[in-house]
Amino acid sequence: MFCEHWITNVELMWEHPLFERFIRRLGSYGRLILLDKRGTGLSDNVEWTSATDPALRAVAEWATDDIVTVMDAAGSESAVILACDMGGWYACQFAAVHPQRTRGLLLTDPIPCVLKREDYPFGFDRDAYFGFVQRVPELLGTGQLVGALAPDLRDDAELISWLARYERMSVAPSLLVRYWEDVGELDQRSLLPLIQPPVLAIDHEGSFLGNAGRFVAEHVQNGRSVIVGGRNRAFWAPQPPEFWETIAGFIGVGTASEPAITDRVLAAVLFTDIVSSTQRSVEMGDRAWSEVLDTFERISRRLIERYRGRLVKTTGDGALATFDGPARAISCALAMREELRLVGVPIRAGLHVGEIEMRGDDVSGTAVNVAARVLGVAADGEVWASRTVKDLVAGSDLMFDDRGTHDLKGLPEPWQLYVLTGSR
Repeated sequence: MFCEHWITNVELMWEHPLFERFIRRLGSYGRLILLDKRGTGLSDNVEWTSATDPALRAVAEWATDDIVTVMDAAGSESAVILACDMGGWYACQFAAVHPQRTRGLLLTDPIPCVLKREDYPFGFDRDAYFGFVQRVPELLGTGQLVGALAPDLRDDAELISWLARYERMSVAPSLLVRYWEDVGELDQRSLLPLIQPPVLAIDHEGSFLGNAGRFVAEHVQNGRSVIVGGRNRAFWAPQPPEFWETIAGFIGVGTASEPAITDRVLAAVLFTDIVSSTQRSVEMGDRAWSEVLDTFERISRRLIERYRGRLVKTTGDGALATFDGPARAISCALAMREELRLVGVPIRAGLHVGEIEMRGDDVSGTAVNVAARVLGVAADGEVWASRTVKDLVAGSDLMFDDRGTHDLKGLPEPWQLYVLTGSR
C-alpha cells in the first residue's frame, strides 16, 4: 500500500507520465493499493467546522482508519506500507496499532517531528513553517510547490502547469491550511519505539530537512536506514537507481514474510473511577450504591462501544478500556464525565498510550500501569494524560495544561503529565 503525504487524486495521477511511471513500477513488485484520504481526491470532504468530536481532528488517527477501510475493501489482510514525507505520520501509527496487518514499513524522507527541537535538528524552523502555511492559499493550484518537493524540476513549465490542475482537483486550500496548521506541533518520536514490524527509512542526500530517516531507524525496534543520492522528495520525481533497488529489496523480503504474530500491540489505555467511592457507598447504603455502580457500568460500556473501544473490565467503582487511538480514548473519557455527571456520578480519568500485552480477555504491561498511576493523581472531574498522549493527538481540537513532572509509584523515572482543559 502506498501512502502519499496529503495532495492526492488516485484517478488523475495516471494522466501524467511521471506519476504513471512511478505507479506502474511499484505495481510491478506486487498488487499495489492506493488511497485518497478523507478530504482529498475522490474521497468525501472533511467538515472541520462542524466536527463536534475532538477525535475527528486527530489527523494521524483518522488517516490510520482510512488505511484500514481501504485495505478491508481491497481484501488485504496485511501489506507492506510505503509512505513518503508526511504520509509517514499515519503509516507509523497504523504499523504500531496494527502490527499484525503490517508486513513492513518503508518510509521515504520521513518527518517524525515537524518542527526543530533542542534535541531534534531535522524539522522546520517554526517561523518559516507557519509563514509557509499562511501562503498556502496563494500557492496551492499554481504548481509552485514543486520547488520544495522536486527542486530538480522547478523549471519544467509543462509539469508545473499539470501540477497546478492536479492540486486544484485534489484538496481545498482551506482544508490544507487547517491541516498543516494543526499538525505543526506533531511529534511522533515517542511512538517510534512501539513500532514492531521491520522498518526501512530512505533519506535523500540533498533533502532540505536533513536526514531524519536515520533517527527513525535508530528508535524503532527493527529498523535500518539508507541514504540515496538526489534531493527530490516527491515520489513521482526522477530517482537514482539505488532508490528503486532499495525499495525492491525491502518489498521482496516483506512480501515473502508473514506479518508479526504478537500479543503486544499499541493501544490507548483509559482508566476511570468514581470520585470518593468509599465515602459515598457508606453514606448511601448498599442498595443505593449498587444502583450507582449499575448506572456507571451501563453508561461506561455504551460510551466505550460508541468510541470503538474495548471494555476490558470493571473494577467495582472503576473501568479499564483500550482504544486504537488516543483521541477516541479522550473523547470517550469526556463523554463519560459529562453523562455520568448529569446522573450525579462524578468520575476522574487517566490515559496513556503504549504497548500492551493481550492476556486472554485481560491486558497487562507498563502502559496499563502508567495509565493507572496517572488516574491516581487526577482530581474530581479531571482527565489527566501522559506526554505521549498529548504528542499523538496533535492536529485535534484538544487543549492541555502542563502539570509538570510526577513520580508515579512503581515507575523508575518522573513522568510529565497534562490535564485536559477543553477544546478549541
